Amino acid sequence: MKTVFKNIIYSTLITALFTFHISCSKDYLDQVPDDRLSLEEVFNRRDLSEKWLANTYSYIRDEAHRTNDTPWDVLSDDNDVSQRNNPFRVNLGNWNASSNYWNFWEHYYKGIRTATTFINNIEGNKQILEDREGQNFIKRRKAEARFLRAFFYAELLKQYGPVILLGDQEIDPDLPLTDPAMQIPRSSYDECVDYIVSELNQAETDLDIEHYYSGDNVLENDMGRASKVLCRAIKSKLLLYAASPLFNGNPDFNGVLNKDGKALFNPTSDNNKWKKAADAAKTIIDYAESSGKLGLYKKTKSDGSIDGFLSYRDVFLDSWNIEWILARNSNNLGSYQRSCTPRLASGYASMGPTQQLIDTYRMANGESPITGYASDGSPKINTASGYTESGFSTFTPPGATRSKSTFNMYINREPRFYAAITYSGSDWINTTSSLGVREI
Repeated sequence: MKTVFKNIIYSTLITALFTFHISCSKDYLDQVPDDRLSLEEVFNRRDLSEKWLANTYSYIRDEAHRTNDTPWDVLSDDNDVSQRNNPFRVNLGNWNASSNYWNFWEHYYKGIRTATTFINNIEGNKQILEDREGQNFIKRRKAEARFLRAFFYAELLKQYGPVILLGDQEIDPDLPLTDPAMQIPRSSYDECVDYIVSELNQAETDLDIEHYYSGDNVLENDMGRASKVLCRAIKSKLLLYAASPLFNGNPDFNGVLNKDGKALFNPTSDNNKWKKAADAAKTIIDYAESSGKLGLYKKTKSDGSIDGFLSYRDVFLDSWNIEWILARNSNNLGSYQRSCTPRLASGYASMGPTQQLIDTYRMANGESPITGYASDGSPKINTASGYTESGFSTFTPPGATRSKSTFNMYINREPRFYAAITYSGSDWINTTSSLGVREI
């Protein structure tokens, strides 16, 4: 009984002390965990606002390889996937209307909403505005979010055609499907293009950062952010797609209508779209020539001439070089490289170029080795090229230091061939890779 009585006393004392402490510090329990902050609290703090924008950037997807389940290159005529994941399943014929492979609709609309929330709430951030240049900082970050939103729309348009344009509207995700806000119809293809271009133009105006490249005055923390030249580049690409016969008066789309009968594609070809695309491309070219911050990556030989092999190879190995316009600080390129690497070099050998793609590389004399294919699939060899598919030769490829016995179909090709194609006897060229340098 004595022990129990003591415990009661101690418990009462602790409770009294705890109550006394709370009464002296009214804010003790008036705390909100970081994962329960309101939007107002997030956008009044600089660090959390920056994290919000960084998360918006994370919706940019890695492109063109098997391991991140992106289909564009791995399902093309240029590539073959022989192992795992959805591209391999498609190669086997395991694909139907219910497979739902590569559905990025939800992904990009989440990115669009995240960007819109940032745009609608970043103004008036108290911590940022404490700095003398705070308002300009907010304007630039807001333009970055606007670029990202336009880019996500462009990616949706590329995959799905006409999409739903939401502007600055943030729709409550808990609304019932019958609510009018959940039944917004798709805009036409041309309307989507016009909207994206207008958003890129607005973002470009407020981005005072031009382009980051390897060299002097590089701000490491801003690598990979939106810039004026990036807005122009995406706009150029978008307008080129809009001018192409696929979307410019294609009669195959004449019956594609919204439920209210609105046509989603213009049935009439407009040559002025080609001019818009050309003008947008010319803007990029002019900028590159005048600024020196963007252009053709070049490496030279000892005599001052351009080294075609090293220029083409190292543009992929030299980070943040003069050709880079949009890049991600973190990505899945390591898995991509391993997927392209032969098994003997510790890779998966699950992605490889088709023979038809290899045949498109020219010979060192500029001639095409193959002019076409016979009905049985055999190649029609251009004799003027010097190409042959029989025998072996002692050959030293560009970038190598010794001669090797090489199948004749791989000798005397253009420099890009030896930087892009791995064949029997070639070197694994990426010396910075954890895979090391090996003879294949």
